[in-house]
Amino acid sequence: MPQCTVFPPEIENVGRPVTQVRLARAKFKAVRLLMQYREDIKNTFESFCFVAYEKCTRVKVDMDDAIRRARACKIDPFLENVWGESNDEDVAVSDEFPMTDAELVGTIMHEALHYVCRLDRGYGWRDLCTRVEHEVMEFLGDIQ
Repeated sequence: MPQCTVFPPEIENVGRPVTQVRLARAKFKAVRLLMQYREDIKNTFESFCFVAYEKCTRVKVDMDDAIRRARACKIDPFLENVWGESNDEDVAVSDEFPMTDAELVGTIMHEALHYVCRLDRGYGWRDLCTRVEHEVMEFLGDIQ
């Protein structure tokens, strides 16, 4: 159950094909939500890091990178069996599945929030593990 609602709520029941026009609108909404809840997201990542890793001494959350990657999101026609994918540079969504507006915005936000948190447990900066990233996103209201 989400404790903080950052991701958009599901209103529609029927998904529609992902197009460039829908993607442009969804990117705008995703960026607006990331900027609006910037401090809440940052604080949640930091809290989860200090709880999940007892030796954690420092945490960096780069929300500017998440916003940059959400703005640059593209449709990848070669993605199969996934709604979206990301690496530390790019975010892509699939046009294989019809999505509601909330699902499309949520997918962009979800993928953009990967790789934004780094922590130091005494041996240098490391990316936060995917499991904890997903726990944070679920806490923030992502339906995954």
